[in-house]
Amino acid sequence: MEYTKKILFVCVCFISTSALSIEQRKCENSSPCEFKTNEELQYPTQLVSKNHNLEVNLKVQMSRITLGGWLNLWRRTYNGQIGGPTWRVKAGDTVTVNLINKLGKNAPENSNKLLKFANSTNIFLHGLHVSPEDNDAMIRVNPGQIKSYKFKIGCKHPAGTFWYHPNVHGSTMFQTLSGMSGMIVVEDPVTTNPISSYSCPNNCDHEIQLLFQPTMLYKTADDGFSFVRIQKRIRDAGKFRNLEELRGGETLENWLTKKDNHVQFFTTNGQLQPRIRIESGKTMRFRMANAGGIHVLEISLPRTETGVPCVVHEIARDGIYLEHPRELQHGQTVIAQGGTADWLIRCDVPGNYKIESNPLSMHNSALTGHIRFRGLLANLEVIRSSKSNYRKSMFVGATLEENTPIVLPTRSRKMTDLRNVMETSIVGKFVVEAASNNLLNREKFISISKRAIGHKIPLDGVQEWTLLNSDSSSAHTLSIQGNPFQIISYNEYRGPISILTVGGGHRMVDQKGSFCRNLRPFAPRASLPKVFAMKKVGVRRRKYMPYNGKGFALVGDWRNTIILPPLSNVTIRFIPRDFIGKVLITSHNLLRQDLGMKMLIEIAKKGESMAVRSFGVKGGRPGTCRPKDFYPTVTAPSVKIGTKTLKNFFSWLYKTKPSYRKTYGDQRYLSRLYGGFLAQSQTHFTTGNHLKDFFQWAYEKFPSYKQHYGDQGYLVELYDYYISRKVIPKASSKNKKNTA
Repeated sequence: MEYTKKILFVCVCFISTSALSIEQRKCENSSPCEFKTNEELQYPTQLVSKNHNLEVNLKVQMSRITLGGWLNLWRRTYNGQIGGPTWRVKAGDTVTVNLINKLGKNAPENSNKLLKFANSTNIFLHGLHVSPEDNDAMIRVNPGQIKSYKFKIGCKHPAGTFWYHPNVHGSTMFQTLSGMSGMIVVEDPVTTNPISSYSCPNNCDHEIQLLFQPTMLYKTADDGFSFVRIQKRIRDAGKFRNLEELRGGETLENWLTKKDNHVQFFTTNGQLQPRIRIESGKTMRFRMANAGGIHVLEISLPRTETGVPCVVHEIARDGIYLEHPRELQHGQTVIAQGGTADWLIRCDVPGNYKIESNPLSMHNSALTGHIRFRGLLANLEVIRSSKSNYRKSMFVGATLEENTPIVLPTRSRKMTDLRNVMETSIVGKFVVEAASNNLLNREKFISISKRAIGHKIPLDGVQEWTLLNSDSSSAHTLSIQGNPFQIISYNEYRGPISILTVGGGHRMVDQKGSFCRNLRPFAPRASLPKVFAMKKVGVRRRKYMPYNGKGFALVGDWRNTIILPPLSNVTIRFIPRDFIGKVLITSHNLLRQDLGMKMLIEIAKKGESMAVRSFGVKGGRPGTCRPKDFYPTVTAPSVKIGTKTLKNFFSWLYKTKPSYRKTYGDQRYLSRLYGGFLAQSQTHFTTGNHLKDFFQWAYEKFPSYKQHYGDQGYLVELYDYYISRKVIPKASSKNKKNTA
């Protein structure tokens, strides 16, 4: 009887195993089925610096990788893995990267194609403050070449979460979609600060790295730019596409792109919806990077069926600590393309949770035109812990309602608060305008050989920039290479609107719907779409600030990447420090970037000439519609400024209009005072009109002068015409004021 049971048991096992094998064989490229998920989270290879040095070998190669248990794909990878190794470094380290390109030849270049160089690559460190000469995105490592990089991380570089990716113009999006990216962790110094208790190097059991990559984006119905679509546009070799025939005669490539099959996933650490396991009551640090090329992630951790949520606080954004731990606004963290975020999380109730990207309808207008990923990123399994000391490890307080977050490390002195700096301390002002048709400051970046410098700024001076999005149909994400910036204010948008015309051209219109006719048109014969109406695009004077007036990045926050909603105006400040060289300002929608939405500026030594070539559009200063429109700048005007400028102005004015001398008087003292103003500060111009700046300065310095000299409003207007066009408008009596 016992023998019979054993035989029966063996038979049952054999039948079960055989059935399982048959079932497994059905799931393959030629016979697609449901994807396998919920496997235990795997960590990327960890490369840790020793004696302040780290050597990284990255082999770029075609690799056959498996996702979802059965789907075999050819992808460009680092060292044969989806997601490169994590670099763990410290301030003061030197990182040597040997980049070995083992890819085949590029397809023949087509001058009409903006997506190209599928097999040329480089390495770019996103968010790290390192020399732009070392972190040069213009380098191209062609097939068969080897390039050694050396990055010196400053001794006072802040600890944080960053990432790296390829950045060759024309193939950045394609290679990032393929899976070529990895995380960089600048470790916190071992101190008494509580954050050390949840971070490597001494408490790595509290730290979890989550690299979110857009590796399985195939469904084309939502965005039109799936991996297959880009493969075709960049002319990838047919053997690397999934052209296997299925039983019905269609190809696997077609099956993957069908909307009904829902093949639209981000991978997490190269896995499809893996399972993260943590202990209840134990505080964990999640380091998260959105390595998505075009997708915004809106990450949340919904409560379980028990109804008890995990306690989650943001502690860092873009590798920069917040002033204080922050509760998730509306229950989620919005991470732009290329952004990073760090959480402190504690779950007291065992159970199964889900880390997902869940777009909220309240953000629809602010994120118009952005592709927002909706779906599961990872499962979170919380198991019961026998350790009682976990309960208060993150917060002081016995209940969830009494949680008091820990104190975070103080930010570097290089990121001091710039919100209240004196106007006289600002040495440079600039406007960066994102527009439709993938334009940045009304131009497209064409190629490496035509990389003209759009602006120059001096080292170590406070810069105040205005970031504009004149596109009414889409939000845009902007990033400044290696220079984090502080959000100063969200302002009313009063500028022109960039639109795509019938036939795909580009024009600028004012807020009444009239063309900005002083600009050289991009599409001179194109007309507006028939459905175009100013009310339809939502033009109105407003402060565009989601989160009930706080913005995706709060005023006072420091960021490396920022989302600009349609028709928005944001003021930022930063101080370029340590390094001179050419720096990228770019859209971090990597597809837009490849299509030309980036520009170069140069950080130069103090005392060097800041002159650059003029913008490519006649009269087309970013943010303006007409020559007289306000444009904040400290660059030299069209006529030489000197101690005699105001005197020459009055000589010209009284010669042209002799009657004005009786009205406005001699003004010789104002001319002398103006000379002193220029001598004291060549960079004190804040309004775009030098005479207006002068009166502001003079009346602040000598309040009694305002009563004597008056408003001078009409003189300011006359002076503006004198500088720009040398045309005098007709004066009205109400504008004149006798100040002699």
